Amino acid sequence: VFWIQKPIFIQISFFVTLFTFYVWPTLEQRFGWKDSHLAICTADAFGLGAFSVLGTQKPIGMDLKNPLAWVLSGLISSCFGGITRDVLCSQKPRVLYPDRTLYATPPLLGSISYTLLNLYSQLNTETVASIAFLVTFLFRVLCFGNPIRMP
Repeated sequence: VFWIQKPIFIQISFFVTLFTFYVWPTLEQRFGWKDSHLAICTADAFGLGAFSVLGTQKPIGMDLKNPLAWVLSGLISSCFGGITRDVLCSQKPRVLYPDRTLYATPPLLGSISYTLLNLYSQLNTETVASIAFLVTFLFRVLCFGNPIRMP
C-alpha cells in the first residue's frame, strides 16, 4: 500500500487533522465561520480538484485500459472523502443535496477532461493534471452561490 511505503501521506493527514481539530473551533468562534464560509468551500474545491486528478491517474498507472473506469475512479475518489467527512460529522453529505450547489459535477468534468486529454492530446502528464485540476476547482468555485442545479 502506497501510504505505508511513503509515510509522508500519513504525516500530512495527521498534522492537518490536529490543525483542524484545534484551530477550527477558534475560527468558528472568533470569526463566525460556518461550513459554508468561502474559505472552507474553497479548500473543499481544492480537495475535489486534487482527488479528481489523483483518482483518475490511479487506474491509468495500474495499466487499466478502460477510460470509463478512469473517469469513475476520479469521481468516486474525489467525492468519497467529502461523504466520509459529512457522515463522521453527523451531517447529510453535500453531494446528496440536489437543492444546493453542484458538488459531483465539477470532479466529473475534471476526470473527463483528464481522460480526454490523456487519450487525445500530446500534452505531458503534468500539464494534463494541471488542466484537469483547474477545470474541477474553477467549476466548483463558480458553483458557490450559483443557482445552477442538477435534477
